[in-house]
Amino acid sequence: MHVVGLGLGSWLLSPAQVQLYLDSFGEVLQELPLAHVADVHFSWIPGNDVAGIRSGEYTRYGVKVHLSKRNAQEKLKGENDGKLLVVSYAWNGNAFPGNDYWMGVLSGTGDPAAAYSSLIPQLHNPLVNQFVDGKHAVVLSPSPESHEPDFIQCQLFLSLPLEREMSPGSLAPVFSRIFNFHADLQQTLRLVHTIEAGEDDLEAVGRPRLLPGLARRGKLNVSR
Repeated sequence: MHVVGLGLGSWLLSPAQVQLYLDSFGEVLQELPLAHVADVHFSWIPGNDVAGIRSGEYTRYGVKVHLSKRNAQEKLKGENDGKLLVVSYAWNGNAFPGNDYWMGVLSGTGDPAAAYSSLIPQLHNPLVNQFVDGKHAVVLSPSPESHEPDFIQCQLFLSLPLEREMSPGSLAPVFSRIFNFHADLQQTLRLVHTIEAGEDDLEAVGRPRLLPGLARRGKLNVSR
């Protein structure tokens, strides 16, 4: 599995997010018995370890962790030959090529590089790939019962119907719901970064919709 840093570039609010991003993956890898995942490459992410697991070491379920600078479509060789490569990529790959394309900025960052790949824009384009819809969206978890509303919000935009021919006006509700979710996430990150307060102070400031779920699972500590 090839993992890139999502939200760690122009959307970055604090340098601490980089290690938090890696550690979040590390905690999941230590908890879930992912029998069909052999290696996870954290590509071009400037970190020293993944929840204490250093590059070349294994999780307790035998997944090998790599902190590397491999490219998304780099051919698997040697001991990795024959494995199935699963790649995460930046959000530009979900859209048609835009400003970066016309300006000739095709490889400045991973975002335009993914968008102008010969495969990704077609694979994740609902006008080309009919399987890009809510019915085929999957949320990984130990069991179906562990799904919580905070996670389900992440895929709400996938559940909206996308027709083959859509006018600009008909796309407005889609983007509105995506941006509302993103605004909640940004507000959560700002609270994590700036608030050093107790439970009462958080109520006074106002909680975004994502924060209660994170706090309830004990994954978020907003005090010093």
